[in-house]
Amino acid sequence: MVEESWPDYHPEIPEYFEKSIEGYNLALRLWNTKLNDLAEPIESDVNGWEPYIDYAEDYALVGKSSLKIGVHSKRADECDTFPGHQHWILSDDYPGKKFISFDNVGVLLGMATDYYKTGRTALSFSKIKE
Repeated sequence: MVEESWPDYHPEIPEYFEKSIEGYNLALRLWNTKLNDLAEPIESDVNGWEPYIDYAEDYALVGKSSLKIGVHSKRADECDTFPGHQHWILSDDYPGKKFISFDNVGVLLGMATDYYKTGRTALSFSKIKE
């Protein structure tokens, strides 16, 4: 709807709002994963690893913070990256694999908010210039 109703004179601004919505959706998805006692997203693509990484890479171009990424240790009760952090290990394939910490719900919300604010500011400035 945003793309279809957007004025032609600033076609780049809707992308900020789309990225904002994507970030809010990823935060909700990560929260739901936690609430349903599923494994954190783990690299190669367990529980949706790639969308989080792609989003964080895009955000790094405009933002300051990034996702907290841990590395699974050999024991389920250890986590070298986040001491005291408990996470799931589903099989012997996961030790040494990177994972997206559930702590990133707030980080993703912050990223999404930054995108929204950037779009809103760009929109305000575009109206001033007209």
